[in-house]
Amino acid sequence: MVIADTSEPRLTSGIAAAGVNIQKAEKGPDSVIEGLKEMQDWTIVVTPSSHNIKRELNSYVWNDKKSSTPIDANNHGIDAIRYIFSRLNAGSDALAWS
Repeated sequence: MVIADTSEPRLTSGIAAAGVNIQKAEKGPDSVIEGLKEMQDWTIVVTPSSHNIKRELNSYVWNDKKSSTPIDANNHGIDAIRYIFSRLNAGSDALAWS
């Protein structure tokens, strides 16, 4: 299963046409902030070879922590982790194969 950001429907439809089980990432109001808050309750284990994820996690910046506003930059890997984390954290029904 691939969880995809749906901002490029042309790409996701092409991947689906190739036979890959691709599903839309759950996005809604405050989904970024809520997803990041949920992730903070867990330990994220990163392999030594995951250089980009390590760089992103070490350089992630909040514009204003008080208002919970993250800066939307250098976070492609973090977004991918957040998408699957939200799916896994939602329970087994969210993981149903389509």
